[in-house]
Amino acid sequence: MMSTLPKPGADAGDLEAVYRRCLRTEPEGSVRLPDGGDYRMHWPGCPDPHRRLLDLLQAEQTPHRRIKSSRTGAVFQADIDHNPLLIKQFRLPTRFRQLRYGLRRSRARRCWAAAEALRTAGLPTPEPLAFIECRRHGRPCVAYYICRYMAEAVPARRWIKAWYHQRPDAFRADFRRQILSCLDDLYSRRIYHADTKAGNLLLMHPDQPERRQFWWIDLDSVRFGVTPTRRRIVRNLVQLNGSIGSKVSEEDRMDFLHELARLYPHALTPGIANTIRSRTRKRLQRELDGICGP
Repeated sequence: MMSTLPKPGADAGDLEAVYRRCLRTEPEGSVRLPDGGDYRMHWPGCPDPHRRLLDLLQAEQTPHRRIKSSRTGAVFQADIDHNPLLIKQFRLPTRFRQLRYGLRRSRARRCWAAAEALRTAGLPTPEPLAFIECRRHGRPCVAYYICRYMAEAVPARRWIKAWYHQRPDAFRADFRRQILSCLDDLYSRRIYHADTKAGNLLLMHPDQPERRQFWWIDLDSVRFGVTPTRRRIVRNLVQLNGSIGSKVSEEDRMDFLHELARLYPHALTPGIANTIRSRTRKRLQRELDGICGP
């Protein structure tokens, strides 16, 4: 299946159908390597899957290519055939996880399917290129999602923590409205990103309001055909609130909440601000304890 071109205006049913169709895409062929891995790849237009896989695995082992790493995955950058790529690796380090994903689509395939559906909706996400799934001894062990690398973009979390509080009131208000618009673009299409921390938004041209863009990443937790209930909206607010650092004022946070409530009145109920504060503190503690990412 070739990469889908953006088609603004696709309704929620169309998007859910695109996502489910893409999830059914099976990787082609098989590349067996001496490490015992049986790698299967869906990379439309790839002329030499074996060589491209070796290039990708070599980049994975190159320290300066590594962006971040944990027990369950890594993110690294590669330049293959003069194309800048970003690769997200998903590991299954335990027998339990391997058994679990033996019956489920890999997180890499879910990323690819979600990216295709978002692009169909005309929503910004880096261009999806491929996914790779690997099994050893018949069990899934690792998968890779490959997309276009956007060298000019920065994580919104990093920029907000460093610069947002230094900007004038009007600039900050416009910035908040644009983030709110990003959420509404999802909710209005019945799309739910279950991990909306600021680190999962890439930011381009932050100081140029007329050119500023936010791009969604980390798409394996995106779901389609989902109603934005109060519980889900509050979860997203806690994720955003806990990921933007301590220099964003309480006034700005409350302004964002009230602006959201104009679109989704059920999200602002008595005591909701205290609920968000309490849950944000718990989330931050989980981050400090290494239970969840920043």
